[in-house]
Amino acid sequence: DELAVMVRQVDLLDQARALKDATWATSEFRDLLGGAVGREVCFELHGGESLSGRLHLVGTDFAYLDSTDVPSVCQPRAGETRAPLNHLVPSWSISGFAMKHGAFALGGGVSDVDLHQGLRRLLTAGSSVTAQTFGATASRRELVKSGRDWVCIGEGRPLRKKVGTLENCQVAPLCSIVLFTLNAGVAPSEVVAQLAGFHAPLPPSTNL
Repeated sequence: DELAVMVRQVDLLDQARALKDATWATSEFRDLLGGAVGREVCFELHGGESLSGRLHLVGTDFAYLDSTDVPSVCQPRAGETRAPLNHLVPSWSISGFAMKHGAFALGGGVSDVDLHQGLRRLLTAGSSVTAQTFGATASRRELVKSGRDWVCIGEGRPLRKKVGTLENCQVAPLCSIVLFTLNAGVAPSEVVAQLAGFHAPLPPSTNL
């Protein structure tokens, strides 16, 4: 009868709410990041810096967004234009994030590419990548090589990209880098394609 139908509806609604609560309770931080792909976000970074822009890709341990709102340590020099910059933000650098419009959601796409693979593919494609640290040791230097858990960065002077040795470089743990920035003006779709390996499969050699 009608009462039984109403009771059944209430029961189904309670089950749906319980399932939703359970889904949120077991979700991970990157699930939230994946739900924000394609939207404007603001990342709070360790060290008190912040970074705002459109989120294009979430990997296993990083997020990729482009932005004209860059941290103070990355501000352009006098006379430089402020073209959108492509940023790779390691997950360990993000202390929190907010979306400029709308509510948080789950179910977005999370790529299976990790930061190690992404950096190697970008270097293979010839992209210019700078590694940046904040705080008392703030620096911004060109990335030369990348290993599974380390990177080789320039010592602040121009580097020849074809040099195949670790001379004139500093080797640092990957987890010590707060932010990676690619050359400005590259379309986000191109960066996503490179990161995902559509056009640049991970090289088997030790050249990178």
